[in-house]
Amino acid sequence: MTTLPQTTAIRLPRAAGPTPLAPAGGAMPSLAGGASAGSISGGDVWRIMRNNIWLILFMLVFAAGAGYGVNEFLKQKYPHYTSVGYIQVKTTTDDPMNPRKNEQVDTGNLTVEQKTQAAYLMSETLLTEVLKNENGEIRKTEWFKKFNNNIAAAKEDFIDNYSVRPLPETRLVRMEFTNAFPKDCQVIVKEMGTKHIADEAERIFLDGQQKSVALTAMHNRYRMELQESEARLTHMRANVQISGGGVLSRVNLKENELDQLRKERSTIDLNLKSAQGQLDALDKSLTAGIDPYIVEQQVDANQQLQYFKNQVIGLQQQYDAVRENRGDAHPDVKKALNGFERAKQQATEYESETRAKVRANVRDQLSQNTAGQSAMLATINTNIESVTADLGDVTNQMVTYYAAEAAQKAIVEKNKQVEEQLEFLQNEQQQKLAGKVQWAVQPEVPTTRSFPQLKYTMPIAIVIGLALALSIAFLREMTDTTIRSPRDIQRIGQMTLLGMIGDETQDPQAAGARLPLVIFDAPHSMTAEQLRQVRTRLQHAASLDTTRSILVTSPSPGDGKTTVACNIAAGLALNGRRILLVDGNFRRPEIHKVFALANEQGFSDVLNGAVTFDEVVQETQVPNLSVMTSGPKPINATEMFESQLLIDFIDRALEEFDHVIFDSGPMMVVSESQAMAPKVDGVITVVRARTNSRGLLQRMRDALRAVKAEHLGVVLNGVRAQGGGYYGSTIKTYYDYQNV
Repeated sequence: MTTLPQTTAIRLPRAAGPTPLAPAGGAMPSLAGGASAGSISGGDVWRIMRNNIWLILFMLVFAAGAGYGVNEFLKQKYPHYTSVGYIQVKTTTDDPMNPRKNEQVDTGNLTVEQKTQAAYLMSETLLTEVLKNENGEIRKTEWFKKFNNNIAAAKEDFIDNYSVRPLPETRLVRMEFTNAFPKDCQVIVKEMGTKHIADEAERIFLDGQQKSVALTAMHNRYRMELQESEARLTHMRANVQISGGGVLSRVNLKENELDQLRKERSTIDLNLKSAQGQLDALDKSLTAGIDPYIVEQQVDANQQLQYFKNQVIGLQQQYDAVRENRGDAHPDVKKALNGFERAKQQATEYESETRAKVRANVRDQLSQNTAGQSAMLATINTNIESVTADLGDVTNQMVTYYAAEAAQKAIVEKNKQVEEQLEFLQNEQQQKLAGKVQWAVQPEVPTTRSFPQLKYTMPIAIVIGLALALSIAFLREMTDTTIRSPRDIQRIGQMTLLGMIGDETQDPQAAGARLPLVIFDAPHSMTAEQLRQVRTRLQHAASLDTTRSILVTSPSPGDGKTTVACNIAAGLALNGRRILLVDGNFRRPEIHKVFALANEQGFSDVLNGAVTFDEVVQETQVPNLSVMTSGPKPINATEMFESQLLIDFIDRALEEFDHVIFDSGPMMVVSESQAMAPKVDGVITVVRARTNSRGLLQRMRDALRAVKAEHLGVVLNGVRAQGGGYYGSTIKTYYDYQNV
């Protein structure tokens, strides 16, 4: 028996203001997973495919059959054949000074050449010339005859069925033409390729003639330049060569002198940097109050200073001896101390004076050394500039001469190359004409169809069928707005899911038991276990110490609210609480049928004051559970629920019972439920899977919010295993685990 208080303070209407639809402290954990509302997870995709597996399989089989049939139809009515030919391409160079590059394989040039030849083969100019050639073989084909000499129409069809593409990493360009006439395909490809080869040979010939003219002009120009260059060199040699090569000797002496001066400058520069570094280090040490080693060394070497230090040491020893023998107060001790202090002061003063002199001497020496090195460096730089100026005049003459000589050699080499290229053009012109573009493989009359082919038609049909099936499946999913799973409740938002109850027809142990009391009649069934989970989650969603009056409703009739209300009441009663179950559905009362009780008097009579509360409370076979049937249907039920009568009834019921649970009508159909909702401590909504829409549940949520009712959560009822996969394997696992 619970220890809840047996009396309740006077109940007042709820204060105005927003009331949360989820319990304080956060909503219950979602039973649908962690995916965000409105999104489709991988599990949803698999569920949709599983639910529509027969549609998908049917569409796949149908698509395969359709693909085969389409392939046979096209094979009979619209067969196509493709003739293929290959043009071989050789790379060339436009550089007349390097003809041997033609024999080298350059991948970049080869790719460019292949694309160039492919562009020629696809050019509208080539196509127009071939189609307008009245003596050509193409005009004799069945393909051309069907256009009645309409060149424009033939050209348009030709472009649709003709293709040219370079083959990577080869010298080949692939040509192909597709048509219903095999022989015509071979004729068209061959004539296009042959015409292109002839045009290319003509272009090469004309190009060779142009190059020959250009090279002859270059050869004549180089010969004239050589004659002028030889005359200039003769004049320059006469000016440079003085006294049988004396210029060369003077240049050598000046260069040696310049080298020697540069070596001396390097040595002086190093000495200057060293002297300047020593001077800077001395200044830095003196600024920091630190004497460098050279100062300390000279100070320590001063004889007079050493004499004073030795005298101080002797007087200190004398003072220590007198003090030890005669004590601190003796006059001889003070006399010895005064002598020691004077000697010490004299030594200190002399050491300070000596250090100052040594510092000045050392810095003067370093400054003089630095200045001397700077003067020597300036002198050597002046000498270097003078020698460099003398050397520059002679060197400029020699450089000018050698440059002119090198230019003459370059002209000789270019003239030689031009002569070789002229010889190459004369000897190799015919070979180039025959080798740059030629047939590698001439087209043959095709013997097999290129279209249709079952290996392509069948996969395409299957893919289309699969795409159509999936589109239908997902369209059904998107257009189906009914509530089927916790995810649908999550999409609505701001609602707590108290639990899910499976369809009773799929629970073997629930068969034969009264469904509204299955938690009592079949306590080991899966349905009873699910109802106990609802009871547990209800205790976490709201504190049952303060939530003592509960209304169970639904959006529409047939959702199972009476079943849930009875089982929640029985479950709380079996948990040790005294429960009063009240039938507040005056239009379609069901409680008296569930418990096989009379309904002549009941809830309506208590509200009207016709009977007392105790007269209509009836015990049941469920321990701690009492019920109050609806009684006769009143004419003003909504008005009674909106008045103080309902609050007084709840207060009276809670004097004897721990909780009072109302079974009401569907909220979105009758007004009594909306009138009762704000008067109770909490409202539980029952929704039947695949019956109610998300929009209806959302409107109910908004209606509860509008009347400021406390919404405890939603119970999803009638969830079927095949309707989304929920509880499919859970039922079997539950009973297997239970029967071990």
